[in-house]
Amino acid sequence: MKSKCLMAGFVALLFSADLWGIEPEIYSPGGEVFITCPQGLDIHSFPSPFSEKTGLAVYGDTAVVLKDAQTLTPVTIDHIAGYWVYAGCNGQKGYLFSGYLCVLPPPPDKMIDSVSEYLDFFFKVKGGPETKKETFPNYILTTTTALYDNGITSMKSKPVYQTGAIELTIEVYFFPMLTRIEQVFVLLSNLGYFQDGFGKEYPSASQSAKENSYGYAVTLSENRLTVTGGGKHFIITWSPDGISLEIRY
Repeated sequence: MKSKCLMAGFVALLFSADLWGIEPEIYSPGGEVFITCPQGLDIHSFPSPFSEKTGLAVYGDTAVVLKDAQTLTPVTIDHIAGYWVYAGCNGQKGYLFSGYLCVLPPPPDKMIDSVSEYLDFFFKVKGGPETKKETFPNYILTTTTALYDNGITSMKSKPVYQTGAIELTIEVYFFPMLTRIEQVFVLLSNLGYFQDGFGKEYPSASQSAKENSYGYAVTLSENRLTVTGGGKHFIITWSPDGISLEIRY
């Protein structure tokens, strides 16, 4: 069985660390990470896509990072910049592509389809949820906030207009344990937010909705990814403190 995330449309590129822009998340030996590629990840005997495959790490599996004597080897796959992580998974030891690893578990297949459901499924609410209503001249704004036991915060706000204007719901999440925009993009893709095949690969460049076959507009910069399509607007932003996600619909 081949890992589609590494074999279909494979692009590998070695480059110096200063071309990474935002530094990649370097996992420490002993740490646990989850496999987030829906098709699984090939376990390689050497930090190279052309090395022998010693096994397959399945979506949702847990891998334990091991001490590696090899030099850190950068690689880009599916337009995601990462590196090879030496780890143990399913009784096999070898190298996994870091772009599809995450300290947060991936959502169960076809069971959860929103960020809020995902958080409630895996984590406990430590503070809240708290709901506040504010009255303004033309609308009433309802805002619900929550703090989860792992430090993730959520906020959902929705105005109700007296004039009958179109309502806009805004969800904002902050992930203090994440360091890569791509990790949140993969989470959204696994939750099924994107339609018609968009989201199978991380966007490689900014595009208008007319410039791709999926009808999604993409604005990509070093610190932010904005995606508009399917009736939703997504903003994923990097900061030194973590990754924020805003969803408008």
